[in-house]
Amino acid sequence: MARLAVLEFGAEEARRYGELTRERSLRSAPMGDFMIIASIALGAKEKLATRNVKRFSRVPGLLLEKW
Repeated sequence: MARLAVLEFGAEEARRYGELTRERSLRSAPMGDFMIIASIALGAKEKLATRNVKRFSRVPGLLLEKW
C-alpha cells in the first residue's frame, strides 16, 4: 500500500464533477457517487481500474482498465 498514491477531491476534480453532472449522456441514468470517482480519475489524468467497465464507459474521456 505504501507505493499507492492517494488522489484527493480538490478544486479541479470538483470542476470535472460539475461538468459530468451536466453531461447529457449521464443524465438519463445518473451514476451517483461513481461520478466522484470518475472526476478524480479525470482530474488526475489517470486510468480508472474497475470491474464495472459498463458503468464507467459512459463517462466521456475517462480511460479505463478492466480488473
